[in-house]
Amino acid sequence: MIQHEVRRSVLSRESFYLRGAPSVGKTTLIREVLGNLPHVYCSGWNLQWRNILHRREGRPHYGWMDRLVFDNAEWIELSVNLIEQQLREYPMVQFIYVGVGELTNQGVELPIKTHRLSQFSWVEVGGELERRLVWGMHPTGPREVRIPWEVRKEGRLAKLVGVLAERVGEEVTLRRIGERVGVDKATVGRYLGLLEAAGLVHSFPSVAKPGEKGQYRRVFFHDNGIRNAALQDWRPWRGREDAEALWVNFLVAERLKVRPNVERCFDRSGVLFERCGEEWVGFGLSREASHAHYRLSRDHFEWFLRWEGHLFQNAQAASAWSRSMSAPLRVIAPRSDARRRNWLSGGL
Repeated sequence: MIQHEVRRSVLSRESFYLRGAPSVGKTTLIREVLGNLPHVYCSGWNLQWRNILHRREGRPHYGWMDRLVFDNAEWIELSVNLIEQQLREYPMVQFIYVGVGELTNQGVELPIKTHRLSQFSWVEVGGELERRLVWGMHPTGPREVRIPWEVRKEGRLAKLVGVLAERVGEEVTLRRIGERVGVDKATVGRYLGLLEAAGLVHSFPSVAKPGEKGQYRRVFFHDNGIRNAALQDWRPWRGREDAEALWVNFLVAERLKVRPNVERCFDRSGVLFERCGEEWVGFGLSREASHAHYRLSRDHFEWFLRWEGHLFQNAQAASAWSRSMSAPLRVIAPRSDARRRNWLSGGL
């Protein structure tokens, strides 16, 4: 459990980074774990702390502190270089960073451990499916989410979010989105990058074949509740004209919580592909995605959310796993190269 891992890091006095999407309980977890232990808490929402950290003179002296918590680290704009400097200058202080995005610098790895707090997921908490498809996975429903960067024209960013919500999961180009929002392609790309870094959306290439490059993309929201909040549309799931879009967004968002660090793309017909070793495995999430290796139905989808990406060497192993996960599967070999490992294929 993530709580035990964080507690172990706190008690061992090792510095670490707690990462997670907005409103998943990162601050609550840190405060519960720290309890009455001596620590100093500072939030990136506090402009005074942000100014002190990024000016050359007048930085605070941390030597007298036992533990220092930097919450909302994405607002402080922490870099790997700044973290390394803090660790080097104050080795007796435990630094705890809490934030949303990656703390990297041109591919340089973070010099401290990272704990990842996942969003409330269907695999963990379950619930009434049709309600989750509308209100999302957070127990209290959608919350306010702040964008931790200054944007000159917030109205256009809000309009962009609305356009993405209307066209969730559809094949789009940055140029066409820009025409609707009233900005150029480069600005759309920058805004989209901000939304991804803030943990609000996920963007995937939409190409003819997995591994290729192209101009088309498909954008999904981190949670169905966030998407519907952007449109202020809380109608029941059944009977909605966007019911299938909500279903696909739910599947993609929940899949990312199970296997977050996997290369993915879509093909032009809407098949989601995941890289599994040297292979690409395709999942048919919508009706149009008919030629996928897996085709999902609303009666049999939990195996997809739980599947950890393994491929089976024989039918017996696949059948045993299929029975344990209630996943109706069969094994086939790729026609192009019999030497490659067997693929899994859904019989739905």
